[in-house]
Amino acid sequence: MDKDTVILYKPRVDFRPYYPCFWAPLSILSVAAPLVVRGLNVILLDGNLEEDESDLITIKDNMQRCICVGISSMIGGNQLERGLQIASFVKSQKTDVPVVFGGPLASVISSELFKSPLVDYVVLGQGENPMSELVDSIRDGKARNIPGVMVRGECERKVPTLLDKNIFPPYPWNLLNVEKYVKNDQYLGRRVLNYVSSQGCPYRCGYCSEVSIFGCRWKSLTAERTLNEILSLSRGYNLNGIKFYDSNFFVNPSRVIDFSERLVDSQPGIKWSASAHPKGVIRLSDHFDIIKRSGLVRLLIGAKSGSQDSLDYIKKGCRVEDTMLAAEICSRYGV
Repeated sequence: MDKDTVILYKPRVDFRPYYPCFWAPLSILSVAAPLVVRGLNVILLDGNLEEDESDLITIKDNMQRCICVGISSMIGGNQLERGLQIASFVKSQKTDVPVVFGGPLASVISSELFKSPLVDYVVLGQGENPMSELVDSIRDGKARNIPGVMVRGECERKVPTLLDKNIFPPYPWNLLNVEKYVKNDQYLGRRVLNYVSSQGCPYRCGYCSEVSIFGCRWKSLTAERTLNEILSLSRGYNLNGIKFYDSNFFVNPSRVIDFSERLVDSQPGIKWSASAHPKGVIRLSDHFDIIKRSGLVRLLIGAKSGSQDSLDYIKKGCRVEDTMLAAEICSRYGV
């Protein structure tokens, strides 16, 4: 039987009571996109939907056609433990289907994963290209030296260059039951979905995995493509709010202004929120009118500390006064 299926699994994360809800699994959705374009059958499973038994049945039923099972894991929230449980179930099916781990945990502490005999490969950094090449390698049975892929027995991390996000196809939302991820948000609206338009961050904050994974690099979709995909989501799923989960949406001022102007011109009635470094807000202070009119209602800013010594210690890249000024700008425009 010709194998044509890739299963991508997102383990459940223990987020309650600190966070009220979970969002669409964009990590496995992005990795799925190039595979779908190439005609492979991709199955996405999300442990946060609390459908563990049905997930196991799906995995079992598709083992004979499965090329590999990919598991995306963050650090913490018991995701590693749950991911390894799924890996154990795959191995219990007495097949030769390899288990591939990716995500922040895999990129930062890959050596820990190989302590488990259940893990065959680890994908580092931006996973779209490495995973696609690895699937080819497994499918044709020819070992390859793939940048961004570690094989059991290797000790050298080969994190690939962060590529332009515009070369990758759009998220294949049709692989998900999107309605299960549409949330009611008191600031944004009754039908809100998460979305990511960039990867990485130019800052060097010592506590952040982005620094280790992407080395202070940042790549984004163009303002035009970001708008087009947001409009498509809004129309397709009747959304009135978008929650950008970019690590730092406000890196490129011209992109933020361009996006805001396009959103105002299109008048879709969408409200949005994003994360920003204090300096990113300050750089755009003269343009906050158009940004506010585009629908921005909330900014998430990691102040971290009111002590300059602490900010310097963690390499936050800003002053206490910068955070205060960013807050004043937001207050001035009702954000």
